[in-house]
Amino acid sequence: MDRSATTSSSAAPSAATCPAEERDADPAREQATAHEAERLSQITAMVARHDAQLHRVVRRRGSRDPEIVDDACTYAWIQLLTAEHVDLRPPLWGALGWLTTCAVRYARMRDDAEPYLTTSDALALAAQP
Repeated sequence: MDRSATTSSSAAPSAATCPAEERDADPAREQATAHEAERLSQITAMVARHDAQLHRVVRRRGSRDPEIVDDACTYAWIQLLTAEHVDLRPPLWGALGWLTTCAVRYARMRDDAEPYLTTSDALALAAQP
């Protein structure tokens, strides 16, 4: 048996054919990552500036329960992360309107569902991460 034939067939692929390196060098991927990082920084700045205002509006329009208000505001911010259609360029009126609508609707939904939840349902919801 030729030993050189078995070792050459099990040799590791060369670095030039490594798919991970090809993916890392993709300019479109780098541009998408830069766009995602920019969007994340814009949303982070919005949270710092507008979260207290969002809480006040949701408390006034959506629900008086502080737990539901916090949950609704958090839900809306998370939804904004994935809502690529929402324009985050100044003056931000459209983004803030979308965010407020999302949070108020979620708070109203939770508020409406609250009487139907049993104690065990509420404990199960609270225990979920």
